[in-house]
Amino acid sequence: MYIIKSESTNAYFNIALEEYLINNFDEEFFITAVNEPSIIVGAHQYTYDEINVLYVKQNNVKVVRRLSGGGTVFQDHGNINFSHIYYDDGSAVNDFSKVCNIILNFVREKLELESEFAGRNDLVIDDKKFSGHARLKIDGKILHHGTLLVYSNMKSLVDALKFNSEKYADRALRSNHERVTNLAEHLEDMYSVEKVFELFLNYIRSIYPEAVLYNLSKEDIDNVNKLVEEKY
Repeated sequence: MYIIKSESTNAYFNIALEEYLINNFDEEFFITAVNEPSIIVGAHQYTYDEINVLYVKQNNVKVVRRLSGGGTVFQDHGNINFSHIYYDDGSAVNDFSKVCNIILNFVREKLELESEFAGRNDLVIDDKKFSGHARLKIDGKILHHGTLLVYSNMKSLVDALKFNSEKYADRALRSNHERVTNLAEHLEDMYSVEKVFELFLNYIRSIYPEAVLYNLSKEDIDNVNKLVEEKY
């Protein structure tokens, strides 16, 4: 397995990177990244129902549609993103436990915070969500990705996303707007995002000791940028 720490903060690039890797490599990957302010929309969502268009335009927030379903999320420099590409182990496509347990164990062991599952794909502290997950299956492989809120700007998160209290007939097409929290609010020691990122990356390497750090080649970067231009 390869571990990638993306040097890009461009959400278009990092979403396209997932698609490029899962479609062009046989190896498994664990990818980490931090994006500049962006909104990531689920594959089946209506973008204009999910975003505050005026805020997005005024603040130059990137809006990207990902491959997987699930809800819309806001990301910024206070948010750690991760993606795990691995071969299907026969579990159901909606079984989030493998990667969710990795994140839970990291938060419990390295940050010493009590956390737990909520529903099938959210992780919470004191009933407040700090990590959301989505996944899909492509050609026998699973793409599971998620977020860790560390020092995310909560005002920007609220302002960037649209909440419509009107009930839709198909509730599956609407985002869940649960209460959310930053990990920093619960830490006794003031860790920077960079410190949490370092701890997280080291933890991933410790549970996958056979994994090798992979640096994207110029060809990789060119191919991902081409995919961004053509699709994203």
